[in-house]
Amino acid sequence: MSGLDITKIQALIRQRRVIWKRHALERIMERGLTRSIVFEALLNSELIEDYSADRPFPSGLFLGSQGK
Repeated sequence: MSGLDITKIQALIRQRRVIWKRHALERIMERGLTRSIVFEALLNSELIEDYSADRPFPSGLFLGSQGK
C-alpha cells in the first residue's frame, strides 16, 4: 500500500477541496484556531507519521507551523 502523498494533499488544500468533519471543526474551535490557520500550517508541514492503513480513511501526523 502506498503512503500518503503530501504533495497531493497540499494541492487539494490550495484548491480548497477539503471536507471538514464535525469532530475536526469542534477541535479547531476548542483550540481557538481557524480553518485558514490549519490550511497554512498544513501547507508548511512535514509528514512525520503515516497511518495509511487507518480505516475508514488513511491518516497522518503532520508537523507544521503558521507564518513561515
